[in-house]
Amino acid sequence: LDITSPIDRLPLFVRDDSLLPMGPEQSYVGERAWDPLEISVRVSNAASLRVDGEGAQLEMQARAQDGGIAIDLSGHANVILRFVSSGVSSVLSSEGVSGVREERIDGALAVSLRVDGHGRIEAK
Repeated sequence: LDITSPIDRLPLFVRDDSLLPMGPEQSYVGERAWDPLEISVRVSNAASLRVDGEGAQLEMQARAQDGGIAIDLSGHANVILRFVSSGVSSVLSSEGVSGVREERIDGALAVSLRVDGHGRIEAK
């Protein structure tokens, strides 16, 4: 593997079946809370994530289900789920998840939401 990258960019290689939290740009650690917490979703089988700190408390369990992705969420956080490679076009949400807003960013579905307690997102 031979990659050429500008000095101010770091290539990031992410495997499938991952939930990758992306924090805001900061000059130093703790400069600002991760609000909203952006999570890059790459799931073809199953993945999990736990974030406790940086202004967010969240646990996620994601798995492939019926041609889509089911995500169980618990905690308290403002979240943006960015579905990277799964072909997801819409979501359904349960109680415990509010303020759901869908938009397309660079061809991928991004879903903004608020988690308070326990809830579920089903992405198809």
